[in-house]
Amino acid sequence: MKDVDFLWTGKCEYAFLKLKGCVLAALVLRGPNWELSFHIATDASDIVFGAVLGQLEDMKPYAIYYISKNLTPAELNYKMIEEILAVVHAINKFRHYTTLFQVFVHIDHSTIRFLMN
Repeated sequence: MKDVDFLWTGKCEYAFLKLKGCVLAALVLRGPNWELSFHIATDASDIVFGAVLGQLEDMKPYAIYYISKNLTPAELNYKMIEEILAVVHAINKFRHYTTLFQVFVHIDHSTIRFLMN
């Protein structure tokens, strides 16, 4: 689409400034509070997964560590277990923080929830 005019409107400027503000105001990673339990949240797609290690302090979540991983060609053949793979990878990656501490794992995959029940 080479011959299309690019129009930068007031709405575009507002959206850009709003997005820029959100990026600049992103939460900063904090060190762990060894008195609190840890929380691991994962999410996966067909080609990549990610996880965050965090804690709740005063009922507010904060992040300690983020990870993501592209699935290998062999892992791309797995069906319906990307979430489990993400949980296993996250637990292994965060083990230095979580060994001997209470850990809650948060997932959003209905198949895993079904298996757990």
